[in-house]
Amino acid sequence: MLVPSKPINERERLEALERCGVLDSEPEPAYDDIARLATQVCSTPIGLVTLVDDKRQWFKSRIGLSVSETPREQAFCAHAILDPADPLVVPDALKDARFADNPLVTSDPSIRFYAGVPLVLDDGVAVGTLCVIDRVPRQLSAKQLEALALLARQLSTELRLRRQLSALKHQLTGPSELPRSPSASRTVLSDVLRETPLPLDTIAGRYRLGDIIGVGGMGLVVGATDLETKSPVAIKFLLPATRSDAEMLEKFVHEARVLMRLRGDHITRILDAGNLGNGAPFIVMERLDGEDLDSLLDRRGGLPSHEVADLMLQACAGVAQVHAAGILHLDLKPSNLFLTRSEAGPPIVKVLDFGVARPWRQEEGPEDAASKLSRAGSPHYMSPEQLVESSTVDVRSDVWSLGVILFEMLAGFRPFEAESVVEVCAQLLTAQPPRLPLHRPDVPEALAQVVVRCLQKDRNKRFASVDELALALEPFGSQGEGHHQAAE
Repeated sequence: MLVPSKPINERERLEALERCGVLDSEPEPAYDDIARLATQVCSTPIGLVTLVDDKRQWFKSRIGLSVSETPREQAFCAHAILDPADPLVVPDALKDARFADNPLVTSDPSIRFYAGVPLVLDDGVAVGTLCVIDRVPRQLSAKQLEALALLARQLSTELRLRRQLSALKHQLTGPSELPRSPSASRTVLSDVLRETPLPLDTIAGRYRLGDIIGVGGMGLVVGATDLETKSPVAIKFLLPATRSDAEMLEKFVHEARVLMRLRGDHITRILDAGNLGNGAPFIVMERLDGEDLDSLLDRRGGLPSHEVADLMLQACAGVAQVHAAGILHLDLKPSNLFLTRSEAGPPIVKVLDFGVARPWRQEEGPEDAASKLSRAGSPHYMSPEQLVESSTVDVRSDVWSLGVILFEMLAGFRPFEAESVVEVCAQLLTAQPPRLPLHRPDVPEALAQVVVRCLQKDRNKRFASVDELALALEPFGSQGEGHHQAAE
């Protein structure tokens, strides 16, 4: 038996595993469901979600196996994590010199076939695997192996979120204080400005800092006054904990670059960008007065059809402006659609947050930072193709996201909902959305069909562009024929 070596980044790997906070935790349906789905896809009796600790291999989920852990030196998965980029497939363990005399092969559970895909976090460390096992020699088809890799990516996403949540809890007294606690927010702002030359209340000699607008998992937004124009602005900073994360830093800088390319009535405007005295970047944007769509839906639930159409037509206009600039948004969701207050009339919708946006029709070639980031959208609103292979997405992925938002605005809930990211992703790939008329019988059938077309898993059956979607929505707006007929 060949005892597996340890990765060269073993210390960092073990620290990352510990920060995920899942070792020795209770069973969870999210992990069990994905392990069970793996066994069904690959037609194997055993499916495992494994985490490779210092001395052992522990099973976060186990289907078809009674033991909860095995020694690391016997673990097939300890071999698999040595190459985070590729799966490990052992067609017949008895014919493989590494495993032929392994106790897990010569005695219970009598492994003959093994296929494991590493669970890789965003800094490239592999903390475990999603694996399937059989007691007879066999092979997986290309489609089965692709599906296993897809499920492993969803588990990796879940683990990344667990680690980010753990880091955020450590930074602040509690996650519930993030958007609401002035004291916690001020503490974070002080950390952001640490080692910045005085005066700390003015940025770049021009922007006088004011109130804390909000704190999220990645950044802090502060109200300010432009001393040159006397106008209110909003300044976005990276949280101190994320500045050392190369991917988060790239995402932040990437958002600034994208915003500089965009102009339009329905897109938030970037006014300036730079770095603090401590090297931390910041973005200055127009300050918007109002609320995001997410807050509106929390307050009111499902909206009247004509109001939904009016707001969505504006969102389509904003996204069309983005697409016209050759950019895909890839993270459209209610919290990224802001409704500005207007004294003269109805609210104006502005499209926000371009941190994961990337060029449309990107050339084939090695994955760059932008395409890597494109996988980091919000799972509830991501298209199936964005989950499976983000390099192939086009404008129809944003059409899907707008369709999810449309459904939520009408029904008052999201079409794909579950307790975990993994379960949501499984629904996106396999389940059909609920039938809207069952929950909102007052919604015109033709409008319900617009939503259905947006949410086709085959993107060739969706609207080919947001302009096409807007054309289909026009009859249901307050100025449209469909709204007037319904009113009559």
